[in-house]
Amino acid sequence: MTKPEPNFAEFLRQRAEQHAAAQKDIVVDYLKIIVKPGDKTLQLGECLLAATFVARGAFHEVIGSDAAVFELRRHCADNDIAGGRITCEQNSGNRAGPTSLDAVILGPDLEFSLLARHWESVADRLKVGGVLILTGADISSSARLTDALSHDAGWVLQELINGDVSVFRKTAHSNNEIATKRLVSRAAHSPISRAQPGLVAGVLRVLFRSVRSFGANSAR
Repeated sequence: MTKPEPNFAEFLRQRAEQHAAAQKDIVVDYLKIIVKPGDKTLQLGECLLAATFVARGAFHEVIGSDAAVFELRRHCADNDIAGGRITCEQNSGNRAGPTSLDAVILGPDLEFSLLARHWESVADRLKVGGVLILTGADISSSARLTDALSHDAGWVLQELINGDVSVFRKTAHSNNEIATKRLVSRAAHSPISRAQPGLVAGVLRVLFRSVRSFGANSAR
């Protein structure tokens, strides 16, 4: 009986899926470190990684379309994550009393028009010492904002995970009206710079690689 030829395209697809899953696990593990139960978090645009905040017991707010809220709630339900602490705000500027935020995450496919419209109020609500996570930091709006914040004294780049998730910590208050104009201008004209991966992300990557390697060798 002739042994069937291996499907190289299928092999590559499976390897790509395994790599993507491993990279996602690194990001999820990092988010678990920086968010604790009771924290107040916010999501701008669609981002299923924000389910990690909800799973950690954070009070999570979504600014975005109805579809973004629906997808997050469905993802939580599919993974047995209680979604009772998820709220939706169509306009973060219309609030009786601004809530101080511990962490903010931006979706990978966030339109720059939405980012520009909400950035000022979101940046103001994030407390000093709070964390900003930009997914899709190698493309689109998040890439341009990553580059702009890297040159802003009020923000410190702490981590670059997998080359496409950047993590900033807010270190000072600033004039957000001026900051917004500066960010929009830099985002429109500045070339994208590349930062180096951070220490925590590097440690997680090494540990995760070691665990996967141990598991693979044990299975042989």
